[in-house]
Amino acid sequence: MSAEISGRADTVTAAAIAAAVEQLMAEEAAARAVPPGRPRQSNWVLSWRPRPVEAPVHVSDPFASPDAEDEA
Repeated sequence: MSAEISGRADTVTAAAIAAAVEQLMAEEAAARAVPPGRPRQSNWVLSWRPRPVEAPVHVSDPFASPDAEDEA
């Protein structure tokens, strides 16, 4: 890649601009070299996914007679 810096830039300013552009190009190349990660789904999406549901806990009827539990 070649770039021409024109205008009223002196040599120090032109060198600084060239160094900044080179740094950006190096960072971009390094970012392109890393494969993209698997996208993480948001909590809204995850909340609607089916998930295992535990069986309800058996709760005895507090108003039932003690003999009713023996019959069942």
